[in-house]
Amino acid sequence: MNANIKRLQRAALVILACQALTACMTTSPNWDKHFGEAVTSVKQAQVINPNAPAGLPAVDGYDGKAAVAAMTNYDRSMTRTSGGGAGGGVGSGLSGYGGVGMSGGSR
Repeated sequence: MNANIKRLQRAALVILACQALTACMTTSPNWDKHFGEAVTSVKQAQVINPNAPAGLPAVDGYDGKAAVAAMTNYDRSMTRTSGGGAGGGVGSGLSGYGGVGMSGGSR
């Protein structure tokens, strides 16, 4: 019985010594030196061509007024309802494109 108590005391002493030594270990400066590198490298990997807009020609013939008119017409076409009072929500088949909505209805 006395031998078991001595083994437990030694094990507890070893565990305490290991915990004390890890408290003195300094890894933070090494981690701080490389902080943010993973995020930066992932962001750079997502960019295919950073100079892509530089080589594009300017868009001619489509000004702001025409864009506003197109969006207004688009909004109006999406809010049309039938004359019978039934709603024309998503999937009802009452979109502006031949009556086939997202629900996959037939014409």
